[in-house]
Amino acid sequence: MIEVECSRCGSRWQVEDESAGAHVQCRKCGLIFKPPVPGGDEAAEGEPQTPALPAEAAQPPSPPPLPWEARKEAEPSGLAAGGLLLGLAAFVVAVASIGTCAGLVVALILSLFGLTCSIVAVVKAARARAPIGLAITALVLNSLFIVLLPFYPVLMWLWMGFAG
Repeated sequence: MIEVECSRCGSRWQVEDESAGAHVQCRKCGLIFKPPVPGGDEAAEGEPQTPALPAEAAQPPSPPPLPWEARKEAEPSGLAAGGLLLGLAAFVVAVASIGTCAGLVVALILSLFGLTCSIVAVVKAARARAPIGLAITALVLNSLFIVLLPFYPVLMWLWMGFAG
């Protein structure tokens, strides 16, 4: 057994003879170093002495995520597509229920849910620096539908008046 002493924290312990000349890690502070070879000096063997490294520096750092991998976690395309589909469904329901108040209420509820999904998708895309086009499209569609919904009966009356 070889007794080793950490050059950083001064703690002492024993290691097997086979560990002489190999890297060992301090059990207290995590410093990685080579214990001396019994009866000889490392520099005398022709091997350069390596500086002591902390445990964190001994392991290579993980590479940063690739741009498409970083975006994939916060990809808002599902929310944006949902918002767009809800906006389109609101439009279809409003057109299909010409003259009924219940149809317009259902269309308004669909559009409000679509607007909520679109806002969340825009915020997530902006934070992740991801593509934002589909989320903006859904946001504009739902916003316009909600703003124009009170004028829908007037527009239908004008359209039916000019068409008929």
